[in-house]
Amino acid sequence: MHKPLSAVALIAALAVGAPTAAAQAGAKPMHMGVHDRASWFEAADRDDNEQLSRAEFRDFRTNTMPRDQLAMYRADRRSSMFSPVDRSFAQLDQDGNGTVSLTEFANAPAVTKPAKINNSANATSASARTTSDWSNPDYVTATYYMTIQPVDAKVVEGKPVVNLKGERVGRIDRIVRTRDENRYYAMIDLQGTPYYMLGNTRRDEAGVPLDDVLLFRDGSSVMLSSRGEEFLRETDARVIENPERVERLYQI
Repeated sequence: MHKPLSAVALIAALAVGAPTAAAQAGAKPMHMGVHDRASWFEAADRDDNEQLSRAEFRDFRTNTMPRDQLAMYRADRRSSMFSPVDRSFAQLDQDGNGTVSLTEFANAPAVTKPAKINNSANATSASARTTSDWSNPDYVTATYYMTIQPVDAKVVEGKPVVNLKGERVGRIDRIVRTRDENRYYAMIDLQGTPYYMLGNTRRDEAGVPLDDVLLFRDGSSVMLSSRGEEFLRETDARVIENPERVERLYQI
């Protein structure tokens, strides 16, 4: 049985007319202001049975990332993560019942690895370690965020976009869906950014697959994945013909 919609979600639903039952099931509000494992577990538990299935766990792990893993995320290689994610799922499933409980999720060890060595006068000790907590991630794909958070597309429209280097790319003008493939894109106003020009041709706008648009966990900032930026730089970057503008995103 699904939990009742929160007051915020209910008001949003009434504002645009009642969504379908499937949309209501997917419109699971996330308390993004609370950055802890319990809130992420609740968001990942799509069917509200207080257990994460392998599919739910895989969906969470392949759509979220700590800050130090941003450079490794690529939507076009997401399936390559399935094997290591499935191994970590098996390790978390301590009682072997095929699901991960909140207790098992909350007790997951953070990943510790050697820190980068700095050659300056304040060099980091070789024994120093950095900790990456995948269960309390910093970034989430726009697709996943909009699936777990019942929001208007305007939540991201108008937001400035940066690349992994922190360089300004442009801003999101609108979210669209292609009628032929049913794929979602963020249409980015490039604002004359020189390194996204094709030769001497200035491109005013280009579409980036929504899976390659990354949001900070509270939705305050937008970043392109490495694949997202490559998509903009490609000379054959797709011009999307006659897309359908998306206003309401209950479930993608």
